[in-house]
Amino acid sequence: MASCADTADVRDAKGGYRFKTTGKVTLQMPDASNPKATVSQVVNLTNETGSFELVSLKDNDKVLLTFDQLNGDVYHTKGTLSGDELSFDAFTRTLDLPITTEYSDTLHIPYLDIFGQSKFRDSIITYTETETEVFDITVTGNAKTYENNIIFSLNYKGQSQEDKQRTVEGSDIQMLCKKN
Repeated sequence: MASCADTADVRDAKGGYRFKTTGKVTLQMPDASNPKATVSQVVNLTNETGSFELVSLKDNDKVLLTFDQLNGDVYHTKGTLSGDELSFDAFTRTLDLPITTEYSDTLHIPYLDIFGQSKFRDSIITYTETETEVFDITVTGNAKTYENNIIFSLNYKGQSQEDKQRTVEGSDIQMLCKKN
């Protein structure tokens, strides 16, 4: 993370961008019906948008990367811009994910058959519940610049703030930044 003193070392601004992030992550969590087992769920990330600033720092050709999401979250890290390659230090952030749990139950409904015999008919009832949960994740990856665009290939890995047994991982997350 950068401190306020780092921004005083700014030589020149590499530029301001707007960004959009897309991708999927895999959620691992204990099975509600069998806590010793785990279940996996692929979750599409909500398209995140916001502004991105890439600023040169005085020391060692480093750059400061600042991501400002429209929802108000801001995160930043340092990196190095060499030619068209942008590498950056891992950083942490939070990620809100919808978690869908499906429950089912079998109801035994009594009825009388045509001979007046008491019988049971099984009916399976299924319902789903979706809740949003906050995850602390570490972001790694790299980026490449193309004229007025920067394309990040990101990896997410982390765990739930609420239940540490719930983990999330994604390796195919893309962030497209377009110069303002």
